[in-house]
Amino acid sequence: MEAPSKQQIKKKKQEIVEVTAINVGYATAVFNQIPAYAMIAAVRENVDLIPMMKTETDVMNLLVTESVRHMSYQDFKDIEQYFLTN
Repeated sequence: MEAPSKQQIKKKKQEIVEVTAINVGYATAVFNQIPAYAMIAAVRENVDLIPMMKTETDVMNLLVTESVRHMSYQDFKDIEQYFLTN
């Protein structure tokens, strides 16, 4: 199988940020791969919103989506295979 192009990777990242990780589809194993700086930024920006979320799935979706938004291209490239969209 051919590796995705830079354009495809950027498109996947943009789609995740726009429609959220859960709507794209992802493996929960991605949590073990998210760089700390991206997760910290996601938590800091949403610290007031997280306690109001009703389910763990909602919290996970928010953290993955927002972490992706904060990630550099290279870091996202390293984890893009955990997401289902092309």
